[in-house]
Amino acid sequence: MKRKFIVILLLLNYWLGDLFALFVILILIGLYTLKEPLMVKGYYLMGTVGVISSAFTIVKVTRDDQEDDERYNEMFRAVKQEQE
Repeated sequence: MKRKFIVILLLLNYWLGDLFALFVILILIGLYTLKEPLMVKGYYLMGTVGVISSAFTIVKVTRDDQEDDERYNEMFRAVKQEQE
């Protein structure tokens, strides 16, 4: 059961990576075909870059926090077992 869940997560991760690339390409095409001055296109592009970098930062911080919690729990269990 656990192995099946991991395989599903890997496939989902691969699929979402492809979707991310597709949406970035669509955004760039949309900006290229937009009938606005270059200043407006640059504003939209920088807003998009900001949102994407914020999303990556949130994911990294959340993952690091989860890993720190797991390490802390392992160390806490080891200390507790030594005391018993």
